[in-house]
Amino acid sequence: MIDPIYAVSLKILADEIRELAVEVLEDQPPQFVLRGVRTMPTPGWKLCVDRVDKDIDASGMRLGAYLTDIPPKGIVPQVLSPTEVRIPLGPLPLGRHLVSIFSRREEEATYRLLHALVVEAERPSAT
Repeated sequence: MIDPIYAVSLKILADEIRELAVEVLEDQPPQFVLRGVRTMPTPGWKLCVDRVDKDIDASGMRLGAYLTDIPPKGIVPQVLSPTEVRIPLGPLPLGRHLVSIFSRREEEATYRLLHALVVEAERPSAT
């Protein structure tokens, strides 16, 4: 008999955030912003960044970005719509870092893991 708290299958989920890119803000030290697009059920949604937590240890930095999906007000057409998200990562030390993006649909709702990726912070190569 299988314990009811354990899964009996596992599926790989499609990327929730597409067209990921990094913007570099000219500052000292440079600041990084992760930009991407998420498909929402209707036009007019806003993806608000509630906070970005950073935790660093010997294996690198782990960043947790927490978003709240804000629905449009009023009546809107029911058509899938791309919505841009911009997540400020701030300055990052050299090395590889795990970025986990969590999302919720209401301010009182619990965050759930939406997307995860690895980024590498590096110095420009000397030419």
